[in-house]
Amino acid sequence: MRGVRSALAAMLCIAMLAGSPAAAQSGNVSLSHHRLVFDEGTRTATLYIVNRGDTAVTYRVDMIEMEMNADGAITPLGDEVPDTSASAFVDFTPRRIALAPRQSQAIKVRARVPASPGERRSHLAITAQPADDAGFSPEEIARVNPSSISVRVSSLFSVSIPIILRTGVDAAGVTIESLHMVRARPQERPVLAFDLVRQGDGSVYGDVEIVAGSGKNREVLESIRGIAVYPEIARRAVRVSLPEDSVGRTVRVVYRNRENVAGNELAATALSLP
Repeated sequence: MRGVRSALAAMLCIAMLAGSPAAAQSGNVSLSHHRLVFDEGTRTATLYIVNRGDTAVTYRVDMIEMEMNADGAITPLGDEVPDTSASAFVDFTPRRIALAPRQSQAIKVRARVPASPGERRSHLAITAQPADDAGFSPEEIARVNPSSISVRVSSLFSVSIPIILRTGVDAAGVTIESLHMVRARPQERPVLAFDLVRQGDGSVYGDVEIVAGSGKNREVLESIRGIAVYPEIARRAVRVSLPEDSVGRTVRVVYRNRENVAGNELAATALSLP
């Protein structure tokens, strides 16, 4: 085939905020919030985006639809718009942001909470755009064999957060079920496996802690922050690797609410590790 063809392959890395309780981060972009929740009393919010890198970057801001599966993975729905989408009720500005290194910008988000009861959700995605020099330069084109096909791959880093609208519905409750220990091989670390079972019409969002002992001897063996269970699934499978010296101890699995400052326990259960 004659001529030169260049292609830009975008690899989209979506972060759902399993890290910092105050911010979402992917690549060199971070956000001030891990999620935005609107109800009858909350209609506006300000989200800050920060370019943590050493080069200027332009970002595109989009509302997208995503779906959670039973393992907790979040996948884009493409052009499909579910009945529970919040996109028709949310406005935001700006939609394109150019940031110098270490610079930040506010994104204003306004929601019109629908009259019909229930929970709606879409995701706000902030995606770094390719640099102007991401394609082939004239010099590079001149060096390419005219009969060859040339491809240059660039990575587009993106971070997204859920936008949740609640009308006449509270955050769901949760129970912990099917708790057991898994160890495929003797040399591997023990793993706790269990299901978070959602109860109610809304979503739930919290932190998992694996605790041994009590009082002054209380010890957090492991934790996972930012575990959500969305309304499209009834239960979410969770696996937590534990230290080797956990074997033979009695541990308590605690799921704490992250939707309030108190972080109260939503569910807890215990298991003696064999």
